[in-house]
Amino acid sequence: PRFVFASSISAPDQCPTEPQGPSEIQKATAELLVTDCSRKGVVDGISVRLPTSFFSSIIRESLSGYETICPVPPSYCHIVASPEAVAGNLLHAANLSSRQIANARIVNMPGVAVTVYEIIEAISNVTEKNVVKLVPQGSNDNKRRSLHMSNIFKTNDESLALSLGFYPDESIDTIVRSYTDDYLRHSKRCQRRQLLRLQFSGITA
Repeated sequence: PRFVFASSISAPDQCPTEPQGPSEIQKATAELLVTDCSRKGVVDGISVRLPTSFFSSIIRESLSGYETICPVPPSYCHIVASPEAVAGNLLHAANLSSRQIANARIVNMPGVAVTVYEIIEAISNVTEKNVVKLVPQGSNDNKRRSLHMSNIFKTNDESLALSLGFYPDESIDTIVRSYTDDYLRHSKRCQRRQLLRLQFSGITA
């Protein structure tokens, strides 16, 4: 059976001598298990390393009117992806033939490389909202972690994934627009329904 493991680009390509955190080691260990079990014929597995970071909170929290502390400078660049692209690529991984992934058990999902500033700019372009004040830069406590993640971005090779048909989002603007169109509107509909239920309960109580 096909087994698709949702990993992360934070998983080290080689066993690190100084682990950056338990999550990375857990991801790398799981990848090794999937590859080894596939070699033994227990499963037909593939690990897809997804673009994951705190960047999502910049979009999610600021568009909801909440402040989100950014631990890195505005020029910091990382890879992001929309939920739609992630889901589509995981389904794509499930439908690849065994021959295609025989020598490709671990792939880095393609994403959009953006800076913190470019995300804020995209939010402004799509929603006409100025959220700069909602994304203050935090302390330097996470500086070591940030530098590590920056190195991950620099070494993230997407060529294998692209050759297998995996795909990135079109741009950061499309990611923000997708979020505002789908999630925020759905959230507002849920809030209206909840309000109607409360009003109805008050009337019938």
